[in-house]
Amino acid sequence: MATISPKVNAAAGGAAVAASVTTIAAWMLRQLAGVELPADVQGAITVVLAAAGAWIAGYAKSDGKHEA
Repeated sequence: MATISPKVNAAAGGAAVAASVTTIAAWMLRQLAGVELPADVQGAITVVLAAAGAWIAGYAKSDGKHEA
């Protein structure tokens, strides 16, 4: 059985969280402020959040050194 790197798991999890956060924030803006975010803006926000999450995941090593 193949194993997946913990960093890949962290990046994938971060991307899923980024998509969820972006979707929830867009829904709240639409419901509370009447602001509709275009799909490309939502996508761009998701990409930025996922990239930041993957970069931060590089700090998850036990020695605290960044590898991303």
